[in-house]
Amino acid sequence: AQDKAFMTELYRLMEEELANPDMDINRMTELLHVSRSKLYYKIKGLTGENPSSFFKTYKLNRAAELIREGKYNLSEISLLTGFNTLSHFSTSFKKHFGVAPSEF
Repeated sequence: AQDKAFMTELYRLMEEELANPDMDINRMTELLHVSRSKLYYKIKGLTGENPSSFFKTYKLNRAAELIREGKYNLSEISLLTGFNTLSHFSTSFKKHFGVAPSEF
């Protein structure tokens, strides 16, 4: 139950911080008031991913949802999901999903 509460809070904060390009382990330790190592082991233990890859996967999955919704263009989605540039977003998206966001 404690792990479920932790993940619920983590997802809530990731959603809140979605547009923040600085959403990383340091930002999350501030928001969750836990040490960096505790957060690292907790995320790694519960998801099997290290935090930076977990956060990036989350952002890219949210970007995919936003593309499917069709309300925003790719530049807007790139900003909404915290990527500083459209090219960085496109590269990361293609690496993750195997297709460019424009083809998704």
